[in-house]
Amino acid sequence: MVVPAKTAVSSVKSLRQIEGPSVLTSLRVLVVEDNEINRVAVREMLKALGHYVKETRNGKQGVDMAAVEKFDLILMDISMPGMDGVAATVAIREGGGPSAASPIIGITAHALPQEQARFRDAGMDGCLTKPLRLATLVDTLNNLGVTKPAQESEPDDVEDDEDFDGDVMDATVLAELSLAFSGEDLASLLTRAAAEIETGAARLPDLVRDAELPELPAAAHKLAGPAG
Repeated sequence: MVVPAKTAVSSVKSLRQIEGPSVLTSLRVLVVEDNEINRVAVREMLKALGHYVKETRNGKQGVDMAAVEKFDLILMDISMPGMDGVAATVAIREGGGPSAASPIIGITAHALPQEQARFRDAGMDGCLTKPLRLATLVDTLNNLGVTKPAQESEPDDVEDDEDFDGDVMDATVLAELSLAFSGEDLASLLTRAAAEIETGAARLPDLVRDAELPELPAAAHKLAGPAG
């Protein structure tokens, strides 16, 4: 459901009222995500909440980083080429490194009950669905008992624009992102996301025409995060 921009801004401002356990220092968070748009969005949300973030593009790199550094939380994409998030989680848990016991939260565009059970069996502490929302991220951190959201500056109002299409752009998401990004950086992120979506969507009919049907799920999945 798309909501009016002013309502979206009010809902974002209400995030400051969320209470949770406080900490003396910022969390060290590892973000493992192969999609650049998703990775940048999650990174900036965490930084806006006052946390220190390291990021990596694939499961193997995430395992290697967790083996040598202590992270307070690991956000793990599920679907990645090579070593996926489930295999990476198992490797981190069994590796005995400094982050072997750290909370690991899976991030996925699809999470059926049986899939979530499989993620937990692999050692994950929970699962979030894409597109990752700021309020959901705050709730997750609070439920883990590891953080309290930092006080943020007032977000700029989302002004009505003749190019704004309310049937396409969710004003709530836009307002939340305005907390984490400056206006110029947010415009750049949205431009890159739109280009990635356009390129990926244009490829789908070709896969159907050329009968490359096994590649369709992965190609569609790649669009889910940026589109969200």
